[in-house]
Amino acid sequence: MHSETPDPSPVPDRDGAAPDRPDPLIVVGEGQGRVVPAPTAAPSSSHDAGGDPDADIDGVDPEAAEPPTLVTVDVLAGWLGLAPVEDLPPVPGGPAYAQPGRCRPNRVILLDVRFRATGGGPDHAAYLQGHLPGAVYVSLPSQLAGHAGPAAGRHPLPDARQFAETVRMWGIDEGDTIVVYDDDHGLSAARAWWLLRHAGLRDSVLLDGGLEAWRAAGLPLQPGEVIPVPGTARPSWGRMPVVDTAGAEAMASGGLLLDARAAERYRGEVEPFDPVAGHIPGARNVPTAESIAEDGRLRPAAELAERFDAVGVDDATPVAVYCGSGITAAHAVLTLAVAGRPGVALYPGSWSAWVQDPSNAVAVRDRGWVRGLAVHPDTLLHAPFGVADNLEDGPMSTAAASRPAPSRVPGPSPAPVPGRACSPRPCSWWGSPVARSRRTAARPRAPPPLRRRTPRPRPGDSPWRTPPSGTPRGPRCPPW
Repeated sequence: MHSETPDPSPVPDRDGAAPDRPDPLIVVGEGQGRVVPAPTAAPSSSHDAGGDPDADIDGVDPEAAEPPTLVTVDVLAGWLGLAPVEDLPPVPGGPAYAQPGRCRPNRVILLDVRFRATGGGPDHAAYLQGHLPGAVYVSLPSQLAGHAGPAAGRHPLPDARQFAETVRMWGIDEGDTIVVYDDDHGLSAARAWWLLRHAGLRDSVLLDGGLEAWRAAGLPLQPGEVIPVPGTARPSWGRMPVVDTAGAEAMASGGLLLDARAAERYRGEVEPFDPVAGHIPGARNVPTAESIAEDGRLRPAAELAERFDAVGVDDATPVAVYCGSGITAAHAVLTLAVAGRPGVALYPGSWSAWVQDPSNAVAVRDRGWVRGLAVHPDTLLHAPFGVADNLEDGPMSTAAASRPAPSRVPGPSPAPVPGRACSPRPCSWWGSPVARSRRTAARPRAPPPLRRRTPRPRPGDSPWRTPPSGTPRGPRCPPW
């Protein structure tokens, strides 16, 4: 962390001209580094609106993902009026990168999207310790996603009106250039880039290399919270192509469906987040993490184009991408745009929404063996099935298939899905201690029987038995 706190005033343009908008930030307490909004004029009526009208939802824009989509550290430092300490590689050529001579932003808005998709969640504490000068913190679960549900997945798209208010809360005005970054090689910040493009804000780019490249260049960081003045931008929702569960199934059969998850999750060997392992039948695996070089920056556009051409991506084939919950799939859409393939559709619900439908099939490994999710609808959410046993041998033998399938779920056995083979062997999850405890907790239990309270002996009581009331008194006898 650097000792000097940079000036968090509005970012001038490349020529050093002051912005037309008044200074929206005032530093309060040099030691705390907290930034609060300065007094401004009363907002206009359009700013006070709770959301954008329905007329602003115009539909898909074929050029919504057009370049530039990336900005390098040295170009961004020039926009901010900073000089890198270390020598940086030259700006890659091509339209995907913002060039210093062609891009002249009027004002730059920085968004810090720190979120660990593989575990840990948002990291607001690290943001408070140090971030890019003037960067506003963005919470991915609450600001870049809606309410999770079985049909929508773990990270569905946010509501259009709510996201419009969120964009204005970040201090974004019409014509601003928005730079998003994170500390996870852009895997989380690409979700913000995709949503901004989906909302019609085409002047949004991703910082190539993220916070790691910024630190490697010796550029300063600013501690504390940044609270900007609300902006006046009016997004138009629905610009990027999107497919639902039925569209993803149609894309897998009639187009090209890409799986952006890791190879082991695609093969069904492991599934750390969702109840069922495997992939959508017909999908091709292109892990988006392999598009990142060792230094944390995106690989060259020509290398990315070769990688996608090898799986059949071309101009004549419609393409859609999915991942676990729609986060890293947005990074795959960005990577395809850098490779010269914009217009790729996103499946927001992704695998987390696909496995919640019992009628959807699940493919395991690359041997063409498809296993249907023929389970009871009432037990799908709390009693999911994992990968079936003995998958190395491909389809099961005739003798194994002829054996009667054990009952997996309580109640009547559901009818199997036509044309989709189901494994008769119960998975290992069904016999795990967690599954047994859930089944035991779901069973109705009778109330415990009432127990008769036995009075405690008081001091001074005789050890001899006392006959019950109503019996003739006689000589007391010892207990034996």
